[in-house]
Amino acid sequence: MSNRANAENRNVLHRLRFIELRAWWVGTVQRGMIQEKFGISIAQASGDIQAYLEKNPGSLVYDKNRKYYAASPTMNMVLGEPAFEEALEIFLGGDTALRSQNTNTEYSLTPKIDILGLPIRTASSEVLQQVFRAVYHKKALSIHYFSVHRGEAIWRNIEPHAFGFDGQRWHVRAFCQERMDFRDFVLGRIEKVGEPSDLKNPDQKDLDWESEEVLSFSPADHLNASQRRAIEMDYRMENGVLEMKVRRAMKHYLLRSLHIEHSGQKPTDFHLKLLAKLE
Repeated sequence: MSNRANAENRNVLHRLRFIELRAWWVGTVQRGMIQEKFGISIAQASGDIQAYLEKNPGSLVYDKNRKYYAASPTMNMVLGEPAFEEALEIFLGGDTALRSQNTNTEYSLTPKIDILGLPIRTASSEVLQQVFRAVYHKKALSIHYFSVHRGEAIWRNIEPHAFGFDGQRWHVRAFCQERMDFRDFVLGRIEKVGEPSDLKNPDQKDLDWESEEVLSFSPADHLNASQRRAIEMDYRMENGVLEMKVRRAMKHYLLRSLHIEHSGQKPTDFHLKLLAKLE
């Protein structure tokens, strides 16, 4: 298939996805809004609606009086799963990118939507570029790294191989030539990077990165029945349990972000507990 045909297929799919999102979230879709959004003819917009109905029969019903298609009560999405952020981004926030919320914004996205602007925790573009290239080309790097534990900045020789995001900041997963094990290095704490070099330990396996665990959580014991029900609803638990798959290397970040119960905490500090594994 030619590149032109591929591009046209992508454009059609993009329009069909718009029809589905608009109908599912808002409840209605009109040919005119498809025409206006994508710069196509009314005839093409009509064709797109018919093409969508072929993929999802019975999902739309035409209202002759109001001259729009309404979502049927039994409509399901067939081109993707419902994502609330997508609904907000497309239909309330215009072209505002809700996913880029890790910025120091001081203004509301719209009169009806706002997102807390978290502090930016990342490295300079030059550092990001060099670390990314080292991962891509399988090279070692010397990094000038600020360690909170040590309380000072030192040069570290690392062999980076993967990236992880803990919900607030990016880490590079790397073999540390000093400690001779795999560790996480926060990208925002790398001040500068030396020239790349060949790997000294190319055969080392990061078992914690390659291994996955399924963790089970339930509402904390100190909650009453109503509070437990609220937590079950909040996390969409099934039978009072939330299960999450996580890389072993990222496990402690997940537990920290969920404020899981641990010794020394007051009951008001946590709502979830980690269930013991059944052997």
